[in-house]
Amino acid sequence: MARKIFIVYLVYTVIVFLFYNYVMKANYADAILKAVLSGVIFTAVYAVLLSRAAKREDEKKK
Repeated sequence: MARKIFIVYLVYTVIVFLFYNYVMKANYADAILKAVLSGVIFTAVYAVLLSRAAKREDEKKK
């Protein structure tokens, strides 16, 4: 599960970085900062959703 979360974080961060860099025309420092911070928030929410889904699966098995 940790590998899945890390891959999602990397993909999301790269997409946000490219968006801010090429679409919004931000400089590299701002694009990297926004991509990393939003990636951390997105990954935290995604991890909570994954843990809730796993908990529901465990409850269904019992």
